[in-house]
Amino acid sequence: MATIKTARDHDRDSWCELDNNTSARIVCGDASATPVPVSGSLSLTLSTAGPMKVTGASVTATSAAFPATNQTGRQALSIRNISLSDSIWIVNSTGISKATAGIDIWEVGPNESINTDFDDTNQIILVADAGKTVSIQILEIKA
Repeated sequence: MATIKTARDHDRDSWCELDNNTSARIVCGDASATPVPVSGSLSLTLSTAGPMKVTGASVTATSAAFPATNQTGRQALSIRNISLSDSIWIVNSTGISKATAGIDIWEVGPNESINTDFDDTNQIILVADAGKTVSIQILEIKA
C-alpha cells in the first residue's frame, strides 16, 4: 500500500492511501489529529509519462541530433550504441559525414554509452561510418 501524504499546516493533515492501485482511502485530520473520513467520489487521471523515457533510433552516415525530440524537463541523457561491431561518432554539427568532421569527433564504440547531465535544451549529434546504419538506445531522465 502506498501512502501519498500532504501537510496543509501544523494542526491538520490529509493523505491518500492507494491499495494495489485498485482502491483509495482519503483521510483528513482535524485540529486534534483525529482522522475524519471523507465520502464522495474520486477521479484520477493516470499518465504513462514518467521520469524516464527510452527510445530507439538509427544513426546513419549523415549526422543528426539525438534525441529527435527532447523530453520536457529532462535532466540527464544517455545514448547507448547497441551494435556489436560498428562505432558511432559524436560530431559538432548536423548534416555532415564523418570524413567532413575531420579530427573533431569522439568515438562511441560497439556496446558503449555516453552518459551526460544534459537538460532538455541539449542534444548529441551523431554520425556513423559511410555506408553504415547503427542502432542506438536513448534514455532520458527527469526529476
